[in-house]
Amino acid sequence: MATPSQSGKQIWTSTQMTVQEKRLSILVISFSYRPLNNPRSFRWSHLTEQFAKLGHRVDVVTSWVPSMDEIEQDGLLTIYRVGWKKIERLRARQRDSRSQAGTGTASAKSPFGALRGMLLGAVIRTWRAIHWPDAACLWYFPARTKALSLAKAHQYDVVVSVAPPFTAVLVGRYVRNRCEAPAWILDLGDPFSFLEGAPPNNRALYGRLNETYERAAFREADGVSVTNPQTMERYEAVFPESKGKIRVIPPLLSMPPIYASAAPVRGRLVYVGTLYRHIREPTFLLELFTRACRDDQDGKIELHFFGDVSACIDILGRYQERLGKRLSIHGLVGREKVAEAMGEADILINIGNDTTYQLPSKVVEYAASGKPVVNIAKTEQDSSVRFFSNFPYALNLVTHDGMPSDSHVSQFSDFIWHPPERASRSLLDAWLAPYGTDSVVGDYLDLLRRRRG
Repeated sequence: MATPSQSGKQIWTSTQMTVQEKRLSILVISFSYRPLNNPRSFRWSHLTEQFAKLGHRVDVVTSWVPSMDEIEQDGLLTIYRVGWKKIERLRARQRDSRSQAGTGTASAKSPFGALRGMLLGAVIRTWRAIHWPDAACLWYFPARTKALSLAKAHQYDVVVSVAPPFTAVLVGRYVRNRCEAPAWILDLGDPFSFLEGAPPNNRALYGRLNETYERAAFREADGVSVTNPQTMERYEAVFPESKGKIRVIPPLLSMPPIYASAAPVRGRLVYVGTLYRHIREPTFLLELFTRACRDDQDGKIELHFFGDVSACIDILGRYQERLGKRLSIHGLVGREKVAEAMGEADILINIGNDTTYQLPSKVVEYAASGKPVVNIAKTEQDSSVRFFSNFPYALNLVTHDGMPSDSHVSQFSDFIWHPPERASRSLLDAWLAPYGTDSVVGDYLDLLRRRRG
């Protein structure tokens, strides 16, 4: 039967979804899919597996990854990996390089290797200045060819474009306009045309084109899903003509719970996630931690970074010289290692974005761990502040784009050494119900069926 969530909506169990509704035939177009290590990959790998378990046929067109089969089938789920292999091998090497940034695991460079790195860096900067709509644009043609051939061979009920990257939206739009009008859904993890700080392309060159294409996609799509109300409100203001199409489907808790009961405080702080220049930088956290260390004469507190920190490695390097072994950079690691790191943490750290409409997907996993969380944000309107304001085991520190004050340091230190009591498992389960698999899968299936009809 249906159970009420915290917000009052109905959460449908897997049994209900299979019994009450017709099976769907779904085509998902997503550049990111397992084994890629990013939020869109985690979310849609899990969702498509759940759809297939519920009896829906799911085909996925995604990017080719070295060492992975081009076609992979698991029951009703079929994955087609396509792309220019030389390009995807280069992209894989770049991912590996970023994953090792600051860890000390990268091999020493020869003079020739340093020169090659400089030349490659110049090529990448030039490419970033001219590519459109994003860095995945070369995937467009092989993805379009495969998606169109599948759509012509099968009568899909729904086509889903998963972004970022926006290239997947262009592929979906092409398929929609050339086939027997299946319903077309956009699933947006981040905005495209108005994304600030880390835009997907050169906004000075393509700003007007970005808005034109995103507006057209919204107009032609049958439905749009975003992960938080702030993004929906911003889109409704930018594209008011598409207001009725947009729906919030929250972050998905796809990682196994890492709940741990109370343990002696050791002072181990852990940040998990990607750092971005301008929109998610670690300077405030590092300065806050440095000042807290001055009162820790025994050297107990330590700060660990897990994830792609390459964009801010220079900032981390400066503080690592001052903090020594208190600051550890582990680079990009697998989900199992992330779960282990969160389980070993005493305090989890989140850094909000410099925008108010982006919600880091990991905040739900942080909450699910049952660990105390320090959330650092620039304004009270940050979506992470709103999320954690309802979570009784978090400390929100609002920076107002400044450096730590004495009050910030005092609150931070007190929270480290006197954290709140851990939540009970039953309380956490109730609080996290809207983000669980049954709830989020039910939200998507409801969206897909409504728009199909």
